[in-house]
Amino acid sequence: MLIGTHLGKATREAFAGQGGAEAMWKFALEDYTCALLALLGIGFVFGQRRWDCLFPVVWLATEVLARLWHRPFWPFHWLHLAVPLAWLAGIGVQGMWDKLKSYEWTTFRRPPYKGLAVLAVFSLLISLALVEMPGKIQRELARFPQGDDSGNWRVVDKMKEYQGQTRWVFADSAIFPFHAKLLVPPEIAVLSNKRLKAGLITQADLLEILKRYRPEQALERRGVFGEAIQEWFRRDYTLIMQEGAVKLYVRNDLVKEADKPRIDTHEHESPKG
Repeated sequence: MLIGTHLGKATREAFAGQGGAEAMWKFALEDYTCALLALLGIGFVFGQRRWDCLFPVVWLATEVLARLWHRPFWPFHWLHLAVPLAWLAGIGVQGMWDKLKSYEWTTFRRPPYKGLAVLAVFSLLISLALVEMPGKIQRELARFPQGDDSGNWRVVDKMKEYQGQTRWVFADSAIFPFHAKLLVPPEIAVLSNKRLKAGLITQADLLEILKRYRPEQALERRGVFGEAIQEWFRRDYTLIMQEGAVKLYVRNDLVKEADKPRIDTHEHESPKG
């Protein structure tokens, strides 16, 4: 299931516009100083025949070829390229430093023009890297989830209240039943966007799983369940808790009295004459 989802033809076709050279180029521009230093590193590896440093070159080439074929390209995939790039950038910095030390700087009979040129390039690249670093750190930190997640833990605590009566949880985010130490049907243990968009699992499949397992609890966070499943929830389950986008349902025959929806009797009283 997992290998087919990641490498299958259906996934590549569903995400045809999310990957390839364009995606890599976008992230390379964000790390352009590292990429430039890595190019220098590759130059030193081949120019000086430093075959002991060939491994990161092969690693980078393999990743580039794989990403040209593989779809989609998620932001965290850049890490697969960033590691060999950083390695090669270090080789580039060391190579330029060794080059600078090889020039004769103590005599002024003939100015070391090549050395000055190398020094200028070295200083420029290092300065750009240092100038870019604060902005890059801010961009990376902005990618981390923000906000208070205490509501999610309240949902987990509520799920634990029904732990003794629960065998299965029908959930689009398996992390919630995981923390509640509850099981999800194996077919939806990994309900990824790839499987859904590529049609590797359909709404009909999900409804069939729901009917077959008759889970005691159901949880929805990502909004991936279609109208047929929503109708099943409305008919056979009670929404006992909602925290933001997270909705927790319990099967009607198991709902505790304290979790049943409250009905304001004043709204249904007949007007007094």
